[in-house]
Amino acid sequence: MGLTCAKIAGETACEAMRLGNFTESFLAQYQSAWKNEIGFDMMVMKRIRLMLNSLSDHRLDGIIRLCSQLQVSESFQKVRDIDFQGRALLPVFRSPRAWAVFFYFFLASIM
Repeated sequence: MGLTCAKIAGETACEAMRLGNFTESFLAQYQSAWKNEIGFDMMVMKRIRLMLNSLSDHRLDGIIRLCSQLQVSESFQKVRDIDFQGRALLPVFRSPRAWAVFFYFFLASIM
């Protein structure tokens, strides 16, 4: 994600130099561009991190055991682009086993 943001920053700076426009409103394009590119992934990973932080070690162990029993790791092995975690997880949810783990994980995080 860092390289994606660096690329967007470079493009924005290059365009600002080309136009001679260094105003706050022009440079704000960077903020919009990175949010468009990685905003979804950042939101998904933040929510997952908050849920993980709320779980005890015992509950985390239970989730890992459930993943192992349901062989969910097979779905995760098909993930190709781990830089964009939110989008990378979407194909995993084609598996009913992954949904079972997700619901268990969700319930464990709110109890």
